[in-house]
Amino acid sequence: MSAARKLGYEIFRTNKPCEKSSAVFAVNKSNNAFWLSLYNRNTAEEYSLKFPPGAPVFIGTETTIKNGYSTYHFSRGGHLECRLFVKQCCGTVSVKEYVSVNNAVRRRILVRGLKNATVYFFPEGYCVDKCKVSRQTSDSGDGTPTYLDDWAVQDDEYGRYMIAENITGNLVFHMPRKSFLEKGGTL
Repeated sequence: MSAARKLGYEIFRTNKPCEKSSAVFAVNKSNNAFWLSLYNRNTAEEYSLKFPPGAPVFIGTETTIKNGYSTYHFSRGGHLECRLFVKQCCGTVSVKEYVSVNNAVRRRILVRGLKNATVYFFPEGYCVDKCKVSRQTSDSGDGTPTYLDDWAVQDDEYGRYMIAENITGNLVFHMPRKSFLEKGGTL
């Protein structure tokens, strides 16, 4: 058993979980995000991933969740940012940067395809308790969001993050600008 697996990180070829992988992976934590760096010799291989908080969904990707694992066909090399982990049985989940139409918001992250999921979101370090969550109300990104209140902030060995259970549908995470918060602003 690998050292990573002993710590709760599972990365393996989907159809050959016991065989040695032809890819090389490294996981690093920076600014409260998990970063996966990889070199992949065979881009045709499918990989299944599960980290302690759940199935990782990288920003700018779609993944099919199978039995609690996210599945990917990785490119030859990559450096992928992960701020979202999902615990759900199955389905397709996507995460992407979403246009920010509010000067107070630095980043918006759109999540689609949640089905009765437990969701872990790791905002940038300076705004964990100031980040807001809303439902996606339109494809244009316009309009004033209605923020959801059922998100708790937790702090444990994986860092500080937001968590909610039994989430279905599409969400938008709003991370305010640091300068906006320093001036006393709130979303």
